Amino acid sequence: MYTYFKVLVFWLNKDKVISLQKILHCKEFKPKEPEHKEIIRKSIRKARFVMTSYATMCVGAVSVGIILPLTENFDILPTNVEYPFFDVYKNPTYAYLYLHHIYYKPATCIIDGVMDTILAAFVASAIGQIEILAFNLRNFDVLAERRRKRAISGNKYIGKYTNLYFTKRILKECILLHNSIIRYVSVIESAFSLASALQFMLSVMVLCLIGIQFLSIENPTSHPMQMVWMAIYLTCMLIEVFILCWFGNELIWKSNDLRQAAFDGPWRNLNRKTCMFIIIFMERCKRPMRLSAGKIFTLSLDTYTVLINWAYKAFAVMRNMKK
Repeated sequence: MYTYFKVLVFWLNKDKVISLQKILHCKEFKPKEPEHKEIIRKSIRKARFVMTSYATMCVGAVSVGIILPLTENFDILPTNVEYPFFDVYKNPTYAYLYLHHIYYKPATCIIDGVMDTILAAFVASAIGQIEILAFNLRNFDVLAERRRKRAISGNKYIGKYTNLYFTKRILKECILLHNSIIRYVSVIESAFSLASALQFMLSVMVLCLIGIQFLSIENPTSHPMQMVWMAIYLTCMLIEVFILCWFGNELIWKSNDLRQAAFDGPWRNLNRKTCMFIIIFMERCKRPMRLSAGKIFTLSLDTYTVLINWAYKAFAVMRNMKK
C-alpha cells in the first residue's frame, strides 16, 4: 500500500520533479571544461550502477516469491495477503489470485525500486555538481588561464582583460553554481521529503514483521524457500533505505568539503578585495547541504544506524510478547 502512496506523492509533486529536470539543464550546470564532463560521467555511472544493482535484487526477490508456492505445495500465495471473505485455496479462486499476484508483485516491486532510485539519481547529480564546484575552487587560476587563451584564439581578447579579470569571472561562476546547487537540493527535498519519511517509518515496521515471521516458522529446514525469500526481502529493504542514507551522507560530506576546496585554491596570489569574496564564500559553506525526510529524519548514515537500532528494539519487544 505504501508504494502506491509514494506514487501518489510523486504525482502530486510532478511539477517539482519537472523543475528538477529543468535545473539540470540550466546554464550553471552545463560542463565547461573536460574535467567537468568526466565528473558528470562518473556521477551518471554511479547512479546507473546503483539503479541496475537494486533492480536486479528486486527481480531476484520477486522471482523467488513467485516460485515460492510451487515449493510449498500451493499452500501459500506469493504475497502474504489475507482474504477473509472467501477461501483462496480452492480452485479456480487460487489460480486466479496466483496469476494476479504474478502481475501485481513484480509491478509493485519495480515501482517501489524506481521511486527510490530516482531520488538517489537526483542526489547523485547534485553531488557531481558539488565536485565540479570543488574542482573549480581548487584550480581557478588554471581555468582563468584557459579562458584567456581561448579568448585570444577566438579573437575575443581585449588587452584590458587581465588574468585577474578572468579569475573574477571564474569565482563569480562558482558563486552562481553554488546558489544553483542549493536551490536544486531544496527542490529535491520538497519533492521527495514526504515519501522518504514514509519509507523510513514503514521500513522499521517491515523489518520487525520479517523478524517475527522468521521466528514463526517452526521447522525452518522443511521450508527452505520461505527462509530464502524472507532473507532476500530483508536484504532488499535494508539496501533500499541504505541507498537513500548513503547518498544523503555523501551530499553532506561533499558540501562540507567545499570550504577546504576554497582554502586549497591559489588565493594567495590575489588581492585583498578578491580574497574577501572567497572568505565570504567559505563562511557560507559552514552550513552543509543536507536532505531531510519529512523534516524529521536527515538522510545520513547516522540516521540509518538509528533506524536499524529502532527496528531491533521493536523486534525484541514483539519477540518477548510472542513468548
